[in-house]
Amino acid sequence: MAQTVTIGEQKVCPESESLKFSATPTPSPQPWYSSPFTVTNGVRQGGVLSPYLFAVYLDELSIQLGSARVGCTVGNMVVNHLMFADDIYVFSPSINGLQYLLNIYGDYAAEHEITFNCNKTIGVLFCPKNYKQPATSNVFLNGLRVQFFDQVKYLGVWIMASLKDDDDIQRQVKSLLATVQKTNSEALLISALLQ
Repeated sequence: MAQTVTIGEQKVCPESESLKFSATPTPSPQPWYSSPFTVTNGVRQGGVLSPYLFAVYLDELSIQLGSARVGCTVGNMVVNHLMFADDIYVFSPSINGLQYLLNIYGDYAAEHEITFNCNKTIGVLFCPKNYKQPATSNVFLNGLRVQFFDQVKYLGVWIMASLKDDDDIQRQVKSLLATVQKTNSEALLISALLQ
């Protein structure tokens, strides 16, 4: 019989496929609780607890980045990163500032034995037309050069370095029209079958 463990207010079974780690909980007098255990192998992508465990594990990184006081100023506040699920976004108005933040990121990864996928790490440079674009070839994460692109897809929306969204809006409109046309065709087919 599988033992269940309580993490926060969630009861989970460590032997199930919902979490991916190796742990042997120690049974307690109550059959649905166990002693605390150490997560040693990460969490499964898509797992119900994965975002929470990720947030707890990277909270200190967020604090370190926030205390760097390097980033984009919004009012009196410095914004230099956003974290959601397993995505981390780092912002800086300068290449030097960005490299400083990525060094904090890399040092945290080394200290906590986290492996970030540098192949999925990309940069987008938002620069006004009348500004000289800085050299992005000198931006590194864990010794690997960060690749910069003119566009990136985020939550299904294309974000362009030019900050223009005309192409993405046209793509979304075409997709909507195709869906409406398909729905109308299916409705006509059902109507014909019912007659």
